[in-house]
Amino acid sequence: MSNFVMLDYIHETQEAALGILEKRAEICGEFAHDFAAGKYGRVLLTASGTSYNSCVTAKYYMEKMLRVPCETITSYAFAHYDKTFYPDMDLVIAVTQEGESTNTIDALTKANGLGIDNFVVTEYLNNTCTQTAKKKVTIDCGREFVGPKTKGYTCTVLTLFLMALEAAKARGYVDEAAYGDNVSRLGSVLRNIDPVIEKTKTWFEAVREEFVKCEKCYVLGYGANVGTAMEGALKSMETVRYPYFWFETEEFLHGPLASVKPDVYTVLIAPRTYGYERANALFKIMHD
Repeated sequence: MSNFVMLDYIHETQEAALGILEKRAEICGEFAHDFAAGKYGRVLLTASGTSYNSCVTAKYYMEKMLRVPCETITSYAFAHYDKTFYPDMDLVIAVTQEGESTNTIDALTKANGLGIDNFVVTEYLNNTCTQTAKKKVTIDCGREFVGPKTKGYTCTVLTLFLMALEAAKARGYVDEAAYGDNVSRLGSVLRNIDPVIEKTKTWFEAVREEFVKCEKCYVLGYGANVGTAMEGALKSMETVRYPYFWFETEEFLHGPLASVKPDVYTVLIAPRTYGYERANALFKIMHD
């Protein structure tokens, strides 16, 4: 058992993630081989909590690389509500960092009963989900002995990205140049984690007194950053125990915007991609 707190694990993230990137072929090799050899027409990503948010964040990149629809389903809904499955074309990827989520165990049990190929993506290899799933992929980031997972979220998203990239390479969807470009870009992002952490700490020290006034907060994002918003809201709510709500930025405009007032804060996640101009316009209007 560790006496670490969340920030200690946050500081471990860059090194852990770069290690996963370095060992990508070893970690994702079996998945890449099976996907390339199979005739999968749909990937079902099923998980709960932070692991589910990781799936939402990874979905679009996985669809781009694998060239099949990737659907996100909570483990509980998969196990008890969803009814439309295609055993001859579906591939289930269940994600659970610790591997003991009862809902994810139920989802894997259902997939097995339906004869659907499945992998579990998990950090701890000797857990109930690895014993239930047909095959496994390791989230090679080390244990986190705190409730709110941070290092695990980043490393789970990365692992899902790399599973898709290695499978695309094995399937011939990306050539060596495109593969190398993706690996290089991922490396650049990961090596920026520590500088971002330090800049964030500096920013927080400058605004910490302002945040005392925050009674409720909305976290907004577009596309893959909907998953980022979901995870940001969850982590904030788990730690400070105040209401944090996430929305896709456009959906925020359809009703929730009317509830904004001085003690309700809004965080917009808006990289300079599609949707940036609208998010920036919303920021300026709300600021005024």
